[in-house]
Formats: sequence, C-alpha cells, structure tokens
Amino acid sequence: MRKNGFTLIELTIVILIISIISIYASMRWPQGMELDAQTEKLASDIRLVQSLAMNRHQRFRINLTATQYQLFDGNNNPLPHPASNNAIIPLEPGVTLTTTNANIIFNSEGIPYTGAFPGILLAANNTITLTDSNGVNRQIITTPETGNTNVQ
Repeated sequence: MRKNGFTLIELTIVILIISIISIYASMRWPQGMELDAQTEKLASDIRLVQSLAMNRHQRFRINLTATQYQLFDGNNNPLPHPASNNAIIPLEPGVTLTTTNANIIFNSEGIPYTGAFPGILLAANNTITLTDSNGVNRQIITTPETGNTNVQ
C-alpha cells in the first residue's frame, strides 16, 4: 500500500535547492543600500538647514566631520535634529564622509557660505563624498549662488 507524502530524500533535496537559491539571491542583493539612505538623509538635512535659514531670516549652519554632523541655528547654538532631537547626528556604521568644506552656512536668502561663521560666499560646488565599508561612494553636491543640493 502506497502512502502519500514526501520521503526524507525528496525533502532534503528541496531544502538544498532552496538554500542554493537563497545564497545566490543574497549575493545578488544590491550593495550600498545603507549608503544610499545615509546620503539621502544628509542631503535632506542640508536642505532643512537652508529652509530654516530662509524661513527664520537668519544664518544657519551644518558642520561635517568624518563620522557625524551637527546643525546650528543663527545664534551659533546647536540645533536638535527634528527627527531624533539629538544635536549630533552620527553617520551609519561603516559610512565615512569627506568634503571640500567642513561646514556649510546658509543666509536668509538660502545662499551658501563656508568657512568660519558668518562665512564667505561659496565660490565653487561643495562636494560631500560618503563612502561605505565596501568602498562604494555617493556624492552630495551643493551649488554656489542657489544652494541647490543634489545627490549623485
């Protein structure tokens, strides 16, 4: 009499095939997803600083280091981030930052400056490069005159 069901060998073969497909899929998974999210977050925070400067009619600044950044209000006081309420925003683990300017200051018209507060007019594109532990890079470009900030 034949019973319906799988034998142990059939079940083992199915599990083996699923394991091989899973390993292949995980190797093909897009690299740099954390880097993309961090890049978009930082670009958004730069736009936030510009927006605050224009709405409150005073200079606002973002300071950048290799592993974190910080927002400052027009009186040079640390500004808590609206999402976390922390004044210092760390980068994701394994992500580092390099930039042509350590800070970006926006005036009440949204025009970018750099250097010591109150700053000097940004003369060329400010490039921020974020790099993950795999060596993948993303760039954030802030243009002079308009302060337009884009991810590349």
